[in-house]
Amino acid sequence: MRQRLSRALLASLLLLTPVGRAEKADTTQTAAASRALLDVPVTNFDFGYAPQGSSISHVFWLKNVGGDTLHITDVRPGCGCTKAPLKKTVLPAGDSTDVEVIFSTGGYSSNVVKGARIISNTTGASPPLTFTAYPSNKLDSLFPYKIVPQRLDLDADRPSPGKEGWEYSVRVTNTTDHTCALAIVSAPDRLIHVELPQVVLKPGAEEAIRVRLEPGAADTTFAKSFTLEFASPDRMRYTLPVVKSTRWGPAAVPGQ
Repeated sequence: MRQRLSRALLASLLLLTPVGRAEKADTTQTAAASRALLDVPVTNFDFGYAPQGSSISHVFWLKNVGGDTLHITDVRPGCGCTKAPLKKTVLPAGDSTDVEVIFSTGGYSSNVVKGARIISNTTGASPPLTFTAYPSNKLDSLFPYKIVPQRLDLDADRPSPGKEGWEYSVRVTNTTDHTCALAIVSAPDRLIHVELPQVVLKPGAEEAIRVRLEPGAADTTFAKSFTLEFASPDRMRYTLPVVKSTRWGPAAVPGQ
């Protein structure tokens, strides 16, 4: 009789144990879902080659995928050559913001790996923001594609405004012996508009990238950049700085 009771008791415990574990797991998941949780879809960016003595930048997106409000205290770069100003510091559940990481290439002349640390109340460790770049003052000999100009100064060669505003041209020549696809992988979402008419460059072919100043940007100053990728076997990238250091006044753009 005792043996039968022991077996029955053991069977009952075995049946109850998984239920208890499942309830504990559900409780843990519910608690985690009620906290703030930072998600960074893309944590690393490759600028590729870039001219020395310039400011280049890229935007990273931050999102709160938890159930509680996310408070971002700071985005702390690893050195003085990098800045990461915040637009928003409080993100309710489901909200997102972007942070622009700005790197001053200075006198760097080789491959550089830098980053910034996000300080917040997220559950667990915050994902770091990292980037790589290869600044140089000898791009004509290092980079196998010809880009003119290598740095776009909007004040130095200010054109007359056309129908769509102030427009500039950057010439890209494929000096290699193979066809490559050209793509813009990163560009500012305001102030300037970057347009690439042709995406395939045959050996020796030249293409013009159109850079247009957006309406309302004539009376501002900024230092931005956009990044090109040459999708050939070497998959090289080049980041071209775009600088506007004077205010032109609130001149109306024709056609607006």
